[in-house]
Amino acid sequence: MFSIVIILINKMVDIRILLLEPVRNNYLVKTLYGILMILPQGKAYQMLSKRLKNVEMLYMLDTDLNEKKNIEIDNEELSKYLDIFSLRHVC
Repeated sequence: MFSIVIILINKMVDIRILLLEPVRNNYLVKTLYGILMILPQGKAYQMLSKRLKNVEMLYMLDTDLNEKKNIEIDNEELSKYLDIFSLRHVC
């Protein structure tokens, strides 16, 4: 039972980390808003609503920063990073 709780906590941490980049993870944000719409108003509703309000603020900050920066992406460097990242998580 305790190991199941640890696994669930780790997954929730992963989701919270993904919410730090709402522009890149917009389907996650939309899914959470959908869940929010069907939840009865209670403690879970309030917690999710509060988190999503924070995500809205991050979204506004992220879009403001991206509009101010002209980002150029080096595809070779990105490809190397993704290869290293995927190897770490596969092993």
